[in-house]
Amino acid sequence: MRTRNMTISLIIATWFFSAAAHATPTVMYNGGFAVGIQGLELSGAEYRVDFIEGSYNSIYQYSAPLFLGNESGAAAAADAIMNVLNAEVVTPHIGINPEYEVLWVPYLESAGDFRTEQRGYSSLTDSWGSYADFQGGVDVDYAGKVSYLDGKDLH
Repeated sequence: MRTRNMTISLIIATWFFSAAAHATPTVMYNGGFAVGIQGLELSGAEYRVDFIEGSYNSIYQYSAPLFLGNESGAAAAADAIMNVLNAEVVTPHIGINPEYEVLWVPYLESAGDFRTEQRGYSSLTDSWGSYADFQGGVDVDYAGKVSYLDGKDLH
């Protein structure tokens, strides 16, 4: 019986304004792993996306997720991130387990749980794809990296 480890990445996006209209998004790397995306465009605004570790509560300790209460916005952001990752010449990995990795963009928090749009990488397809939404506890630091999307005005 084969077990499958999972790396989970929470996305934090920082909202910033750019003088350049329609900048090309750039995947940022460190040590061979994708650590974020610079210049992701969503609904006419540009975002910086960081893939970081931590529980929902630790990441959103000081501010709410950008798409809280906006499931369609979270889905659009998750799709945009997935498309940028799939456009790289070599499919990027965000964590130590290249067999299976996921990214989350939260849209709901209720009664100690959160729900997210979920996009993931599978070695079976060698690409990032769309997965069913994820629900988890706000205090749990899930295995590997966890990535959420958060908007902060840099100005």
